[in-house]
Amino acid sequence: MQECVGSVKRSPQFSYGRHVSLDNNQRIRNMTNKPSKHLAQKLRQMAGIAYERELTSASEVLLHEFQRWKNKEIDVFELNTRIHEFHNGISRTLYTRYSGRDTTFVIASALHRGILTREEVGEDVFNSVEGTRNTSPFR
Repeated sequence: MQECVGSVKRSPQFSYGRHVSLDNNQRIRNMTNKPSKHLAQKLRQMAGIAYERELTSASEVLLHEFQRWKNKEIDVFELNTRIHEFHNGISRTLYTRYSGRDTTFVIASALHRGILTREEVGEDVFNSVEGTRNTSPFR
C-alpha cells in the first residue's frame, strides 16, 4: 500500500503551499474582528442598496435600447444583441461585485465612488469600513 502511495507523483510544494494557505486563512479569520450581527445586517442592507442603484443606472441604457426598438430605429435582432451584451457585460460585473464578497470592501467601494453617502450609511457602518476605503480593490 505504501508503494502505491509513494508512486503517486505529487508536488510537495503544492501540498505544503495549500496547507499553509489554509492555516493562514484560518489565522486571518481569527485575527479579524467580526462585526456584530446588527452591524453585519446593516452592511448587507447597504450593499443591497448600492447594488440596486448601480443596476438601475445600468438598466437605463437597456431601457433606451427598448425604446429605440419600439420606435423601429433598430430591429429585434439588434435589441437581442444589446440584451445579450448587457447580461454578459455590466450586469455580470455588478453581480460579481456584490455577491459573495466581503461587504466591508463593497461598502467602501460604493462610498468611494459616490454610490452611497456617509450620512445614509450611518456612523457605525462608516467607521467599520473607514480603514478599507483606501485599500479597496473594488474601486
